[in-house]
Amino acid sequence: MIRDILPLTCKTTVAISSHPNSTMKMSLPKLFATVACICFVGCVLSASNVRASPISLDGVARTLEYDGHGALSAGASSRLLIDYSEPYRSQILDYLFLPNFGANLHLIKVEIGGDAQSTDGAEASHWHSLNPPMHSCAEGYEFWLLQEARRRNPKIVTYALSWGAPGWVGNGTYYSSQGIDYHIDFMNCVRDVYGIHLDYMGIWNERPWGTTKWVKQYRAAMDEAGYTGTQIVIPDGWLRSQLTDALVHDDEFRQAVSVVGLHYPCNHPAPEVIDMGLKFWSSEDYSTVGNWAGAGCWGRLFNQNYLRMNMTSTISWSLIWSVYPGLPYFGNGLMYAYEPWSGYYTVNYPIWTSAQTCQFSQPGWVYLAQGDPTKQTGAMGSGYLAGGGSFITLVPPTSDPSSTLGKNTVAIAGGGDFSLIIEKLEGDCLRCKGQNTTNETVEFVLSGGLGGYPDGSVKISSLRLFCTNSTVGFHQHADVLVNTTDGSFRVDMYKDSICTVSTTVGAHHGVHPDPPASQPFPYSYSTSFDDYNNISQQALYFTDQGGSFIIQDESGDKVLQQMAGLCLNVPTSRWIRGGKSTPEGVCVLVTRPVGSENGVWMVVVQSLSRGRTVLHQSPLSEAKSWVSITLMANATSYEASVNSDTATNNTCTECAAHAAGYAALTSGWNMAVFDNFSAKASPPPVPPHGSWVQSLKIANAARRNNFNGPVGAAVQPVNGPVHVSALGRYYGNGNGNGNHTLALLEVSGGRTIAECTVSGTSSPDTLGFVYSDLPNKVTLLQGEKYYFTSTEVEKGDYFLGSGNNNPYATTTANLELLSSVYYFEKTWHEIDTVGTMYGPLNMILE
Repeated sequence: MIRDILPLTCKTTVAISSHPNSTMKMSLPKLFATVACICFVGCVLSASNVRASPISLDGVARTLEYDGHGALSAGASSRLLIDYSEPYRSQILDYLFLPNFGANLHLIKVEIGGDAQSTDGAEASHWHSLNPPMHSCAEGYEFWLLQEARRRNPKIVTYALSWGAPGWVGNGTYYSSQGIDYHIDFMNCVRDVYGIHLDYMGIWNERPWGTTKWVKQYRAAMDEAGYTGTQIVIPDGWLRSQLTDALVHDDEFRQAVSVVGLHYPCNHPAPEVIDMGLKFWSSEDYSTVGNWAGAGCWGRLFNQNYLRMNMTSTISWSLIWSVYPGLPYFGNGLMYAYEPWSGYYTVNYPIWTSAQTCQFSQPGWVYLAQGDPTKQTGAMGSGYLAGGGSFITLVPPTSDPSSTLGKNTVAIAGGGDFSLIIEKLEGDCLRCKGQNTTNETVEFVLSGGLGGYPDGSVKISSLRLFCTNSTVGFHQHADVLVNTTDGSFRVDMYKDSICTVSTTVGAHHGVHPDPPASQPFPYSYSTSFDDYNNISQQALYFTDQGGSFIIQDESGDKVLQQMAGLCLNVPTSRWIRGGKSTPEGVCVLVTRPVGSENGVWMVVVQSLSRGRTVLHQSPLSEAKSWVSITLMANATSYEASVNSDTATNNTCTECAAHAAGYAALTSGWNMAVFDNFSAKASPPPVPPHGSWVQSLKIANAARRNNFNGPVGAAVQPVNGPVHVSALGRYYGNGNGNGNHTLALLEVSGGRTIAECTVSGTSSPDTLGFVYSDLPNKVTLLQGEKYYFTSTEVEKGDYFLGSGNNNPYATTTANLELLSSVYYFEKTWHEIDTVGTMYGPLNMILE
C-alpha cells in the first residue's frame, strides 16, 4: 500500500521537482527512508517564470454543469476484489469511494455481464437462458460493487453498459425487443434487489449503436418500467457522422439521448453536441499503468478533457486492477488488488490525483468559462498556463452555501465557494501524449463574487491548499493568503505536479493500516465447493475467461457448473483480443460425440496461435457419468489419467513452452459440471547461494525471439553498495542454448562496468539460470541506477517478455528491481512495471 512520509518543519528550504521516470506502480519509492526533511511544492517556495499578468477568476462566468469523474469496472478487471477477506476488502473500497478519504470517485460504471469474454475475462450474466429459464440477480460481482459504492457515497452516480449478451437474446440479434427486455431486467435487478436506481444506461460497448428506432423503443420501455430518470449514453465508442446527423435531424431520437460518450477521445471536440443541449463525456479513458506517469495522465485528463472538448465527465478503465498477472493490459487501474489470498493491495498515485478534484467538488457544480490568460480577454475561470499545464475552476450551482458541499464548505456571505485545480502533469496516457511544463508562479485575482470579491460583505482571507507530485501524495500545505484589498493570491507551481486551492474544508488524506505482505498463490489449493453458503456465487479465486462458471446445487451437493449454453452476442475478434478464453497449455479433454453413449479422452497441447496438437487419445465408456481426471505436467513430461486409464510421456517436447501457468477448467457451450477440484504446484526451487533473484513468476510471460539488441532490467542498490561476482541468463523451458553477452551499464555515466559471455550449453541452476564469472568483481553503488542486459538476436534463442507480460522476480532487498528495460533506435526504454524484467537475468552477489 502506498504510504506517504509527509514533510514536517524544514530548517532549509529545498525545491523538489517531480521525476518523470519514477516507478510508483507498487508502492512509494524507498527513497523516503533516506529523506529526513524536504519541502514540497506550494506557495511557500519561489519558482521561475513568474507570470507578469494575473489571471482573473470570474464567478459570474458559469458554463457547463460538472457531471462527476469516475471509474469503470468491466472486462473482469475487478474479479478478484470480491474474494478479499475483511477488513482489507473494505479498506480498498474506502480508498475508491469514501468521501474525503481517497479518490472520492463521483461515478461508478459497471459492465452488464453477458457470459462473454470482454477483455480479461467473462462476467456472469443475470439471465443465462430463456428456455430453460436460468435467471439470477445474485451472480457476478457488479451488483455487489454498485451496492458497496453507494453504501459509502449515497450520492454516487451509477451507470451500466453491456459488452455482450447471451445468444438467446433476439436469437443472436442484439438490437431486438428481447435486447430491450434483457436490459430492463438488469435495471430491475439493481433497483428491486439492491435498492439502486441507475442514473445512466449505455447501449453496447464499442459496437454499432443500432438504429434510431431501437433507441427510441428502448427509451419508451425504460419510461414505461419506471426509469424516466435514467438517461441514455450513446455511442460508448467513437463519434461518427451517422450519429451526429441522426441527432440533428431526428428530434425524438435526440430527446431520447442525454449523453454522447466517447472512448479515449484525446482531442476530438464536437461543439455540435453541446449546441444540441447534450452532455459530452469521455465515457472510457485512461487505460494506463497506475504508476506516477499514469497518475499524471489521469489528473491531467480531468482538466484538459474539459478545456479541449467541453467534456464534463471522464471515466477510467479500470477502477481497480484485480486481475491475475499475465492477462492483457496488466496494471491499468487506479489501484491494485490482485492477491486476495494474502490481503495485499497497493494504493497508487492515481488515487491522489483523483482526490485533487473529487474531494473538492460534487456533481452538479459548475465549470467557470475558459478564457485566454495570455491576452486576458473574456470572462475567465479555466484555461491554460504560460509554462504548460492548465487550471479549471468549479463552483456550486447556486449562491446558497447549503447547496454546495454542506458542512464541508465555508459559509461565505452571498455564496462564493470555489475550487481551483491547477495541473502541470506530464505523464503519457495510453492513447494521448503528455505535455512538457516548467516551474512558474501563477497569480490569480478573485472577482464575480468568488470568495466575496470584489464587494462582498465578508471577504475570505485564506484558502486551503493540497498538492501531489511524484514523491508526496495529497499533502495539505499552509493556507494560501489572499490579499483582501484586491482579492489576489499566488501559487507556486512546479513541473509534473497538481495542486488544488479551495474554500471548502474536509478534504483528507485517508490512511488505513498497512495490508499484509505480498505472498505467492498457495502451492496447494483444493475445494469440494460444499463450503459455499449460497448458490449463484463464483468460486473463490476462479476467474472465468469464457462462459460463466457458478456454484450450483445438484441433489444436495454443491458443484461448479458452466451456465452459458449458447453462443454469445460478442464479436469474434474479442476472443482474440481477450487472449485467454481458450486455455493455452497441456490439457486433458473429455468429449462425447452427439448421439453417442461413449466418448473419448485426449491429452493435447492447445495454443491460440498453433491450434491443438493431440498427444494421446483413448476411448471412454460411460461418458455421461462422473469421471475423475488427473493431470501432472512439467517442461519435459506429463502423466494423465481419466478414471483408471493412464497415459504417460517422459519425452514431451511440446510441453516445454507450457512448463508453468495456471490450473484451468474448460468446457464447451454446455452445462458441464465440476466437483472436488485440487491443484498443487511443484515445490519452489531453492535459489543458489548469493542469488539476486529469489523466485520467478514466468507463467504468462511472452516467449519470443523477434528482437535485436540488449534487453533486461533497471536496478538500483538501496541499502549500501552491492558486490557482483557473476552474471546469468535464463535458459529454462527450452529458451535456447546459444551464447549471449551480458553487461552492467552505469546509467549516469553511460559506461559499461562489467561484461561477460554466457553459454546455454552449461546446465542451468534450480531457477533455470546459467552463469559466467566476471574477471573482476564489480561494486554497484547505493543510489546509482544500472542497466543489466543480455544481447538478443532475432530468430535466435528465445527470451521472455513483451510489453506488460514480462517475468516477475522476487529479489534480495539490497538491490531493487526497478523495471524492465530495452535498447531500441539508439535509445534506452524503461517499462514502468516494478519487479519485472526481460530475459530474465540473474546475478551472484557477495
